[in-house]
Amino acid sequence: MRGEHLLLGDSFYTLVNPGRAIPPHIRALTGITDDMVADAPELLEALSRFFQFVGDRPLVAHHSRHEREFLRSGLWKTSRRPFTHRMLDTMLLIRLLSNPIGNGSLDALCAAHDIPISRRHHAYCDAVAAGTLWAKYLVKAKSHGFTNLRQVYEAVR
Repeated sequence: MRGEHLLLGDSFYTLVNPGRAIPPHIRALTGITDDMVADAPELLEALSRFFQFVGDRPLVAHHSRHEREFLRSGLWKTSRRPFTHRMLDTMLLIRLLSNPIGNGSLDALCAAHDIPISRRHHAYCDAVAAGTLWAKYLVKAKSHGFTNLRQVYEAVR
């Protein structure tokens, strides 16, 4: 993303070979099979390529705890490095600027804002949906006079 613009042509996606069979409940949730990850990079290579792509730019995620924990655990497991990237949670702006729907699920919020999710629980598709949601709320934040994250953080205290 650059501001509120999704840069779909400048994106990163890879499957990861977990080195073990994918559990049935994960196959059912994501549609990812053992055959699909057979030639995928292992976690260390995938994380290395991801962080080369990201550089020092902040990350945006919806209900970011899961993603933060995955990255924290993966970095520590593969290279004994802490996760230090700034991660912006879409819920920060959503809670500031509206009343979240139900538990604030990505599904409910995207439906309320006419944001399609082509394949739910597919990392790339969920990321595009979360980025689109962030963009909508970033525009809304600007229309409410917010010009930087410091103002947002002070308003939510």
